[in-house]
Amino acid sequence: MKKQGNKINRGRGDHIAGKLAAAIHAVQKRWSEAMGQFFAKLSLKGRWTVLAGFILLMIGLNGYLIAEAISGKKDYLDSKVKISIPVMPDGPKQVKDNILPDEITSRIKSFKAQMDSLSETPEGRRKRDSILNTRKGLVDSIAVIDELYQQLNNQ
Repeated sequence: MKKQGNKINRGRGDHIAGKLAAAIHAVQKRWSEAMGQFFAKLSLKGRWTVLAGFILLMIGLNGYLIAEAISGKKDYLDSKVKISIPVMPDGPKQVKDNILPDEITSRIKSFKAQMDSLSETPEGRRKRDSILNTRKGLVDSIAVIDELYQQLNNQ
């Protein structure tokens, strides 16, 4: 926005939005005036007839929608996606004995020790809670990875 004297130049986008809003307002105003004139001309009995017709139409439409939902005959999901696991072109890889060096298992143990040591002080607990809130499932993932490493090393 550029300020020019007392006027604010809002740019072309705001000008178009203003024109669009004015057009929508004009259509709404014409519609409400036309409906006002239409119902002003009707007698009380005519107004009740239009109201009853509208209510019956809405009851019928809602009844139809409810019946369709309960019957479940139509499948509203046009496309169904099948999920599959991609096949490796070379076939599954064989796991070698002791594929994980001791360095990796020592890093896991070190991480566990650091997370445990954070619980000892109030500031450490705040840091630990912050880590666990932003990385939900981190401790569980580390435990699963550690268990897998132990199984691989024991084979």
